[in-house]
Amino acid sequence: MKKRMMLLIIGFLVAPCAVVGDDLLKNPHTTTLPSPTLSPNDALKAAQIQTGTKIIFGSSNKFQQQVDFTRSKLPFWDVIRICAEATDSQIWVRGNSIEFHSAKSKQIFDVSGPFFIAPQQLNSKIDYETQISTHQMTVQVAWPASLPVFRSDSHANVKICTTYDDAGVSINPQLKTNRLDTRNPVSGIATTFVIQFTNLPRTAMGINLKGEITMTMADRFLLFQIDGKSGSGQKLLEGVTVSLTGKTSGNDYLITAQLIYPKTSAKWESYESYWMRSNRLQLVPTGQKTPLQADNFQIGDDNITYLFRGGAKVLSQGWNATYQTPATMREVAIPFELSGVPLPK
Repeated sequence: MKKRMMLLIIGFLVAPCAVVGDDLLKNPHTTTLPSPTLSPNDALKAAQIQTGTKIIFGSSNKFQQQVDFTRSKLPFWDVIRICAEATDSQIWVRGNSIEFHSAKSKQIFDVSGPFFIAPQQLNSKIDYETQISTHQMTVQVAWPASLPVFRSDSHANVKICTTYDDAGVSINPQLKTNRLDTRNPVSGIATTFVIQFTNLPRTAMGINLKGEITMTMADRFLLFQIDGKSGSGQKLLEGVTVSLTGKTSGNDYLITAQLIYPKTSAKWESYESYWMRSNRLQLVPTGQKTPLQADNFQIGDDNITYLFRGGAKVLSQGWNATYQTPATMREVAIPFELSGVPLPK
C-alpha cells in the first residue's frame, strides 16, 4: 500500500456525474447576527467567529455605522455583500482570508449557495499566422472556511457566452473547449478556473457568461468520539465509519484510522489522498485529561496511521479519541451567471 509521511498539525475546525441543484446550494451556510441592525464591524466579527474564516477590514467610520441587515440570520455571503455595499468596498479573497478594499467602482460577482464567483482577469493573444485572437478569463470561486472543499475542475462548463457593444448589439464569440481539462486539489478558501473563447469583436464593451463549475466537497466535518479502552474502537456517523486500532511498536504507539465512506459521485484515484489532510486526531489516555498529540502520520489509500513517540506505556492501557473527518463527499455542479463583465477598450 502506497503511503506518504507528513507533519501533523493538531487542531479542530468549526464544525458518476456531478449533482445539480444540490440541497447545499438551496441552504447555504448561514451567519447568526446579534441583532438585525448593527455595524459592519460587529457583523463581520460574528461571521468570522462562526465560520472560522479570516476577514480583514478597515477601522474607518463606515465600518462603525449602523446598518439594517433586515434579519438576524443570513447566508454568509449576504453578510459579506451587505457590509461591502455599506462601506463602499470590494471583496477580495486572498489565500485563507476575505479582504475589504475601498473602491467606488462596481464589482461584478455572483453568489451561488455558499460560493462567491468573481472574474479576476482577462488575457488576450493573437496568432499572426491564423489571425485568430484567443482570450482567457480567470474566474475565482471562494467559500467560507467551515465548508470542506477538496477539488475543482480547471475549466468551467459555459452554456451561454455573449458580448455587447455600446449600441446594445449582442454577438456570440466562439467558445474554445480545452481538451486537457483537469481536476485540481484546492487549498485555503478559494480556487480559480478559466473560460476560453476566440475572436471577440473589436466593438465589444462587455461580456455575459452563464455556466457551471464542478467541485468535490462535503457539507461539513464530522467529529467522532470513540472509546478505546480495549485498544480499538469504531463509530458510525451519517453513513461514515471510522475505525481506530492501536498497537505498540517498541516504546512508541501507533493508531490506524480506517475510513469507510458510502459510494457517491466523488471518485478518488489512489494518488488523491490530499482530501485526508484535514483529518485530525486527539487522544486522551484512560484516566487522564490532557490530550496527547501525534508526532507525525502516514496516509494510505483509505486510512491514516498516527505515531505517538514514547506513548506505548500510557496508551496501551486504553484511550479516548476525538476524530475529525469530512462528512460524505460528492461532486456538485455550481451554477454561476456573470453579467456585464467589462472588456478592455
